Amino acid sequence: MLRLKICLITSIFCVISLNAQKSINDYKYVIVPIQYDFQKGEDLYQINSLTEYLFNKAGFETYLSNAELPEELRKNRCLSLTAKLIDKSKMLSTQLHFDLIDCNNNIIFSSIDGKSKEKDYKKSFHECIRESFEGIKALGYTYSEATDFPQDAVLISVVEEVVQSKEETSVVIEEESLELAVAVAVIAASATTVNTVVSENVVVKEDVLQNILYAQSIKNGFQLVDSTPKVLYVIQETTVNDVYVIKDNSGVVYKENGLWKIDFYRNGALISKELNIKFF
Repeated sequence: MLRLKICLITSIFCVISLNAQKSINDYKYVIVPIQYDFQKGEDLYQINSLTEYLFNKAGFETYLSNAELPEELRKNRCLSLTAKLIDKSKMLSTQLHFDLIDCNNNIIFSSIDGKSKEKDYKKSFHECIRESFEGIKALGYTYSEATDFPQDAVLISVVEEVVQSKEETSVVIEEESLELAVAVAVIAASATTVNTVVSENVVVKEDVLQNILYAQSIKNGFQLVDSTPKVLYVIQETTVNDVYVIKDNSGVVYKENGLWKIDFYRNGALISKELNIKFF
């Protein structure tokens, strides 16, 4: 846990040292490759769909590389970053980190290394991805609409910006780790001019669903059915207890303060609901 604290602080100060260069806030979209170089198949071990979910959760408008892209992104790929996952695994451990790359193949940001000694491949990759993503969450991404990208695919953008991380963590981290990282960000911000930007991402909270959903066990997770019975969601296990990824959807089902909740994106807005789930 001490290593995670140090890495988070290092990531924040890396952003400060690069404040005369491009900022991730200049980019509206993130593209996640459907298959990384080290994978033997598309979305193997749900690495790519988990990555898409984490970037969406952090406020980026994210698409898998095989998805239909918005028209403005098709016309100008310089509006996006590509989330490249770098595998530096060794014989007895898995080690990964993210490089965020612009349309000119420049690395805009490199995250902290995520490490795991878990023997199960899926669990090991998921642990590393979530740990590495903490460095990206610490940046407190907010898209800056004022940025004017050239149409000839050449980026000229000089931004000085340091933002506190406001995203809610989806992995179990000691409270002092987050407090320490946030404290460092506050100190850094006092020495830097920060432009206040209103986030486009709006969290929409809906009422608790009164109908009971029954969790039927399937391979690697559960299917949630109503009394019809109709399958409403298929949720798949992650490396975190009581956290499930929704199959074929950029969302997650998780347990918080004794209540089951579901978060997913609809038309660019983050939808949050409470679910009444019965497990057998």
